[in-house]
Amino acid sequence: MRSIADTLGDAVADHLAKAVHSYRMHLRTYRKLINSLRPEHTFVTCWYSIENMAVAQACHEHGIPCTDLQHGVQGQAHLAYGHWVTEKVQAWTCMPSSFWCWDDASAQHIRSWAGTAGPKVFEGGSPWFEAKHGNVDTVDVQDRCILFTMQPVDRPIPDHLAEAIRHTDQQEKWVFRCHPSTERHAEIVRSWAAREHLSDRVCVEMPATVPLSRSLARARIHITLYSSVILEAAMMGIPSIALDPYAQSIYPELVDQGLVVQAHSVSELLKGLELERQVQGGNTERPDLGKRLSRLLEVDNGREK
Repeated sequence: MRSIADTLGDAVADHLAKAVHSYRMHLRTYRKLINSLRPEHTFVTCWYSIENMAVAQACHEHGIPCTDLQHGVQGQAHLAYGHWVTEKVQAWTCMPSSFWCWDDASAQHIRSWAGTAGPKVFEGGSPWFEAKHGNVDTVDVQDRCILFTMQPVDRPIPDHLAEAIRHTDQQEKWVFRCHPSTERHAEIVRSWAAREHLSDRVCVEMPATVPLSRSLARARIHITLYSSVILEAAMMGIPSIALDPYAQSIYPELVDQGLVVQAHSVSELLKGLELERQVQGGNTERPDLGKRLSRLLEVDNGREK
């Protein structure tokens, strides 16, 4: 730790020491738990949390498959999924033995660095968005809305959004969906809408009240800064307008497919709204979940890469 402190400073060294200690404590706990339960398979989300890395290592030590379930963006821009260069098998012990990915682009990206020594990859879709209430085609046209998904950032509402709303049809419904970690944004939206005299055009949606799949099913188009809801919307055939330039580097495949367009001004946003009305799409048909889970077990047992 002394060399780390000399290079990066005492604060970083202290933070790292606490993280290592926490990892060891979690590893001790999960070694005992896994040894006692002997599960056939384990699942985690956000494998890169200290606790889940300890789960993965305990599973590796007991020969039990551990799968990370995709929860958002897994492309080049994500530190945990972007790229790993080591070929040493020991380096994978705190990573899951396999990744369950929503789509081909996410799966291919992980395959690009996992190679033959790293975790296996399985493209299984997103079961949460295949439920009946998430079917885009079953929603009445009168219930369609423009969905804006917010993010946990300092300025969650772009400056030009109010002007864009004023230029859209008075009958358009604008739904502002709060992020699960920042439900306090609900009051920010209401205050903003009142200041902009848009209270009759804007409504707030809470994630604990309406499932995201149902919210997306009602959306004729999705707008956000760069939220991973872009991925989930694309899986349902719903186009997205990204208001932050960062989205270009996160979703290059979807930009190429025309499922994501960027808008950094009122005119670009309005143009995007008109163009995206013409985009058609829908859910990808997949085998039932039981069959997909069986295939996952085959992948993690080494019979398929």
